[in-house]
Amino acid sequence: MKKKGFLILLQFLLFLILSDASAIERRKEQFLLEQSYLIFPLPYSLEGIGKGIVVTALAGNVAETNVDAYFLGITGAARGSMVSIGDIHLLPKLFILEVQKMDIGRVTVNNYEKRGMDTKKDDYTIMELDKVENNYAKLTLSLLERRLEFFGAYERELVRVIKVHDNDGEIISNMENDPYKGDSKKTSMGIILDYTDDRQDPRKGLRLELTRSESPRQKRVDADYYVIDRSLSLYYPLAGQGTLALNYFASDARVRGKGDTDPSKIRNELGMNCAPSDVECLKAEQELVDMFIAQRSNGTATALGGENRLRAYSRQRYNGAHSLYYAAEVRWNFSQAVRPFNFWIWKDIATGIQMALFHEWGTVAEHRSDLGDIWRTSYGVGFRLVSASGYVYRADLAAGREGSTVTVIFEYPW
Repeated sequence: MKKKGFLILLQFLLFLILSDASAIERRKEQFLLEQSYLIFPLPYSLEGIGKGIVVTALAGNVAETNVDAYFLGITGAARGSMVSIGDIHLLPKLFILEVQKMDIGRVTVNNYEKRGMDTKKDDYTIMELDKVENNYAKLTLSLLERRLEFFGAYERELVRVIKVHDNDGEIISNMENDPYKGDSKKTSMGIILDYTDDRQDPRKGLRLELTRSESPRQKRVDADYYVIDRSLSLYYPLAGQGTLALNYFASDARVRGKGDTDPSKIRNELGMNCAPSDVECLKAEQELVDMFIAQRSNGTATALGGENRLRAYSRQRYNGAHSLYYAAEVRWNFSQAVRPFNFWIWKDIATGIQMALFHEWGTVAEHRSDLGDIWRTSYGVGFRLVSASGYVYRADLAAGREGSTVTVIFEYPW
């Protein structure tokens, strides 16, 4: 019944866009050409690794084209880089290419003791990686002033785990001589229906995005599954210069073939080689075994946590085979004056300054029937600068049961 209702909504939106695309007129040109740049250094501190500096640099509409470039460089204890080039118009305003390459030589990621919502803030171990390589490409067909878009994407990621630390940074297991190696490939395709007055900064209308991502079996032990994501956003103008923005997001993994879930084989695959008396190592190993079993049995849907969903929690904080998310934002425009600025490291043209109040609800589970048994919430305030180059410079302060987090990024959450 839910699937049928969603298909009816999809058909209705297609009818609105294709039959009368001018019913909600665009407020401005959808492909912007104003040039901009930003250089943003930020210190970091990683448990078990050390300290250093992350430098972010971006350039919008390079050489008065639509091309945007993004660079991230990591120096100090960790090291690596990421380069992304987007809005490459293979055919002007029709076929648009985005490419990205990441190569990080040393970094850490948190691994929570189990999937689902029932974990505490400190229930994690730290995985130290000496290799993270990611290659990504996306091609978009854009129609009707970006009201209708079809896209396809390919992503491959290689990782190598050399150590496992506890959450204080102390080494539990050293696998440098025989590291665990992961190799994943994913292809995605989807559609965006944008029935709003502006793609960059919508004030009224609605937007629907559907994505299907394939995660085929890479090795005989892996699962073969795909993920369906649905996102629906509604934008309603408030009195004065405000907008009420609402978002619904759901993600479901569907397994075609389970992977190898034999615990003893997974232990051999991990190669942690814990001593029988090493309780901490054995506990960390069991957590990873349980995670592999769940992933190979049920697949992994789009996680919650990070800059877009449940902003008070770390990136990919909550994982499972199914996820569900609701959010509301009140965005208030204090100024819509056009103001060029140049602060040496930051140059652009401001077309709007906003404050936002937001509240979010999210849940994940291994089985759809368990979605909603445990919810987490996130709420806070954000400040946004909408620019003529196409970026939305965003700083959000979010709070939840595990504390508060500040997010600085260059686009709306949805």
